[in-house]
Amino acid sequence: MSGSTACNQTVEEQDDRGPDVPAADATPGLLVVFCSGAPTLIPVPIARGRNEFGRAELAAHNVEDPRASRRHFAIEWSADALRIHDLGSTNGLFVNGARLSEPLTVPSGGIAVLRLGRTILLLAAERARFEPLRPIVNDGLVVGSALRAVHQRIAALARAGQGVFLTGESGVGKEVAAKLYHRASPRSSGPFVAVNCAAVPKELAERLFFGSTKGAYSDAVAAPGYLQAAHGGTLFLDEVADLDLSVQAKLLRALDTREVLPLGATRTERVDLALCAATLCGLRDAVSAGSFREDLYYRIGRPEVWLPPLRERPEEIAFFVDRVSRQGGVPPAVSLIEACLLRRWPGNVRELCAEVRSAATLALTSSAAEVSSECLDEHAGRPVRTANPAPPAPTARSADPKSERPASPAVTAESSELDTVVRSASVALGIAQKTVRKLLPREQLQALYERLVGQDPDASLTLLRRAAAESLLGMMEDAAYSQSIVATSLGTSRTTLLKLTALLDLPRASALDPEVIERAIAEAGGDEDAAAHALKISPTALKKRRASRD
Repeated sequence: MSGSTACNQTVEEQDDRGPDVPAADATPGLLVVFCSGAPTLIPVPIARGRNEFGRAELAAHNVEDPRASRRHFAIEWSADALRIHDLGSTNGLFVNGARLSEPLTVPSGGIAVLRLGRTILLLAAERARFEPLRPIVNDGLVVGSALRAVHQRIAALARAGQGVFLTGESGVGKEVAAKLYHRASPRSSGPFVAVNCAAVPKELAERLFFGSTKGAYSDAVAAPGYLQAAHGGTLFLDEVADLDLSVQAKLLRALDTREVLPLGATRTERVDLALCAATLCGLRDAVSAGSFREDLYYRIGRPEVWLPPLRERPEEIAFFVDRVSRQGGVPPAVSLIEACLLRRWPGNVRELCAEVRSAATLALTSSAAEVSSECLDEHAGRPVRTANPAPPAPTARSADPKSERPASPAVTAESSELDTVVRSASVALGIAQKTVRKLLPREQLQALYERLVGQDPDASLTLLRRAAAESLLGMMEDAAYSQSIVATSLGTSRTTLLKLTALLDLPRASALDPEVIERAIAEAGGDEDAAAHALKISPTALKKRRASRD
């Protein structure tokens, strides 16, 4: 293929799997995802041989762009590849963010992001992955073709009365899928109770799940648990792998017998509910590690439904970006849509929406007419990289030939390793490197480096955020959960600390259900300070949360 450039990475670090269709039978597709300042999904057919596109050909598909040339670009579909050519257009054709200067080849199974004027198109070697074409957009929810097939399976399981176990990366929409399961189930008229098992305080877990009777222990009051609250409806257990072992056996018996024994009770209570559980990955590893009961796994871990990450659902991205940008008061520029399509988004929809919201705020405060790609944080949507780190810059001592003595190879290697983790954590957490060093002790950085070696970007991101969450929780506990004290200790602002707390999904008063707060206060005999400590929030935040409810 002399004279052509191989498109080895069509989307940043692309990991698109797509349907298992033989390349010889795959039909490519050109899909318009953004034009005339709005998201869309318009198929433009590609025939075998040479296909030329310009102003007239695009207009025939209701794609109007005054910056398109009469003859703008061509796509050659041969037996083994797709090749893109710029036909000498006035404004150029940009492929994967770079202006096309010579023919470019898209490999089998790949996707290329094309921009001409104010129009964005996806060139997919296998069009079937985007059919049906139009995403469902309803009340802020965007469901493309890949996710739609998964949702249909979840709904079918719900109608059949089966439970379901959801897996997928953080931010892919597991709670959205759980709510869909509830709406499709025979118990849709009942309550939907969502519980984040990772956020349930160990000391209160049994009480919160199974309820208690008055006098069960000192100052105990009669109150239902999560299972009783979900009676007649659906109980959604998110991050179920983090459920404390002491609760797992009792949960299994409750699910098998459909009876709950509250704390202090001598008689069981009948419960009828559907169960939907979720975690970042399957439970087999947790069972092997001894942190999750094997018998409970067999009860709730099947059938397993995997939710695809956002990078495998590119047809949804423009819709999310447009919605969030406009909610922020500024429409998106075509450059923002392009930039978002070219990034991996390891945090998926949650990360995309948060970063676009921040970009819209920046554009609004700058009085910009549109949210451009320049408003998007440079680290947004990018994976944490730990392999092949660049060597650290020489220090003043190492650069000084009069240094007393050179650092030993072992010390230099260790510093390089720690610098690698610090840089990765800084990107993953969105905080300065000096803040990372205050958050994570040296020995913890060293242990992290050893665990990160050989890990893929997504696993590295999970490890870094988990370590940061544990360390930050410890600092908050030492500071009686005072955000001002913790922010000062980290040498950062309270705003940055709040963003970090939200990113790590740590307990926040604003996110706690008022009923959970009242139960904790009752458990603490009316002592708000003790209740706040049990909930891992500051007493001041607890008081403000109660006041806002009133």
